[in-house]
Amino acid sequence: MSTKPKKRAKVSADLAADLDANEVMTEVRAQRRVVFKRLTEESVPMLTNLEGVTEVEDLPSEEVSRKIEDLVVGVVNEIVTSGSFELTVPNRSAGNQKYIEELDRVVLGDKVSKKQFLSVAAVRKVAITTRVVQLVHEVLSKGIHITKRDLFYTDVKLFKDQGESDAVLDDVACMVGCTRTSLHVVASDKGLVVGRIQVSPFSSHGGELIISLVPA
Repeated sequence: MSTKPKKRAKVSADLAADLDANEVMTEVRAQRRVVFKRLTEESVPMLTNLEGVTEVEDLPSEEVSRKIEDLVVGVVNEIVTSGSFELTVPNRSAGNQKYIEELDRVVLGDKVSKKQFLSVAAVRKVAITTRVVQLVHEVLSKGIHITKRDLFYTDVKLFKDQGESDAVLDDVACMVGCTRTSLHVVASDKGLVVGRIQVSPFSSHGGELIISLVPA
């Protein structure tokens, strides 16, 4: 007895199943686009009503570079018109942080600090800030990443202490409205060990953790 009719029936059934699956997936994709569009349209008025807050988010490198360039252009225009300039830095203290339930995120409020270049008390902070802005823009232009420690060592005489450059780096991120990682500056790696190791949780040296390399 020939089995060709059975094989043809099986092939037809498989094709029908594939067609049904494709139809289902097409409908799923269409519904996903509808839902995404609806959520996007609903979020627009919600975001436009967030006045007086600073939102810090991950941004692409091109947008971060553009925002830094806009910041510099604003400084130059201020120097041309007034002979000096000031930097507006969002306040990062806990008292200026707000939770927006609709966004499910924490944003900064409207409190800011003004750093005037001609002020004796603020001139060094302004100099450090402009230097960090310059270095960050250079890093973004080259498309590379550096650590906070690398940033500090680019101008030790100016920064003097890494705590100062780290704090200003966070200020710059808030001024731009992006995360620190969007500035292509990452935290320093610490405690990395490469190779075959042996960990001894207890020792005779005051209970210290001992990590020793094991010969291959």
